[in-house]
Amino acid sequence: MSGPASAQPLIRSTAEARDVWRRISRQHIALGSNCTCGVGLSINIEDFGQDICDFLEADAMRAGRDDVLQAMSRLRPHGRNEPWTLPNLLDALATHDDPGVEAFMTERLNVSLESIVNAHRRTSMRCD
Repeated sequence: MSGPASAQPLIRSTAEARDVWRRISRQHIALGSNCTCGVGLSINIEDFGQDICDFLEADAMRAGRDDVLQAMSRLRPHGRNEPWTLPNLLDALATHDDPGVEAFMTERLNVSLESIVNAHRRTSMRCD
């Protein structure tokens, strides 16, 4: 994956991604204000969960990673037509034992979660 890499990754496994998501998903990002507890527009971080799942699936398609797509399909909790939730996907991946799938997901989740954490850090005034 291209792009700048941080010196120390935020996560090193999908299990760590699950822990980070549980911590940050209850928070929010302020837009146009220093704190979303007051006036201004805010976005709940939890709202990014479905977008992250869609990104992971689309990126696996673009990369031709049939192993990742098959794992996502097998692990889907409610059948093929139900959308993923990020908590469900992370719970399922935490019990999955394919190192190739783990590496693919961890690398992409690290970029996504790190950008959300950084955006929250830049816009937050201890309001969560």
